[in-house]
Amino acid sequence: MLVVVVTMALTFRRRAPLGVMLFVVAGGAVLTALRYPPSVPDVVAFLVAVYSVAAHRGLAQSALGGLVAVVYFVAMLVLLPVPIEPMVFLTDCALVIGVWMLGRNLRLRRAYFAELEHRAARLERARGTDARAARIEERSRIARELHDVVAHHVSVMTVQAGAARRIIDRDAGSARDAMSTIEEVGRTALSEMRRIVGVLRTDRDAERAGGELAPQPGLGDLGELLDHVRETGLSVQLWIEGEARTPSPGWTWRRSG
Repeated sequence: MLVVVVTMALTFRRRAPLGVMLFVVAGGAVLTALRYPPSVPDVVAFLVAVYSVAAHRGLAQSALGGLVAVVYFVAMLVLLPVPIEPMVFLTDCALVIGVWMLGRNLRLRRAYFAELEHRAARLERARGTDARAARIEERSRIARELHDVVAHHVSVMTVQAGAARRIIDRDAGSARDAMSTIEEVGRTALSEMRRIVGVLRTDRDAERAGGELAPQPGLGDLGELLDHVRETGLSVQLWIEGEARTPSPGWTWRRSG
């Protein structure tokens, strides 16, 4: 009956391995004191308890459990009613120590793999942080470039507009040249802004736009745009006067009255 109770105690070996081992040792000591010879179930229960302590507890409890197990096992062999040969004695002691070392090595191996997983997770988080920092830095650089481009072109346009205002009454030709320069600079500024802002578009913007990045429609796409409007049921007519030419990408249309 005591052997059954000792064996059933192994059910709690993961939750309280040191307590279970001490209970198994106490049960074995009682059986030895009552002059019962060791049986296979109680020896196996003892070895499993030693392994559990070494595999599921830290070094302090594991070493304490191993020391108690070796002392108990040696005392049990000495107190046996039949003599034991020295070689058998050493082999049995080596078996107990080997079981303890096996459990200890398994715990160290689990801790090593857990540390590797933790380190890999840290590296992955650090890589993600570095990538976000790189994206933020790149966006800041592009924003500075956009600011420089806009500031430069707006400054040129302001100077040209001021010059045109001063000379428009006495030199209309020079004023027209200045306004032409303003128009050209404005188109160039719009083109540069569209190019730089296109770089700043995120993947989410691409998904909202249909999954692909596409330029804004220009005058060359006017026929297709009117076809889409006609599909809605509206009546739209288009007249083209003058010689057709390729407009600047920065050109924008204003809807006239």
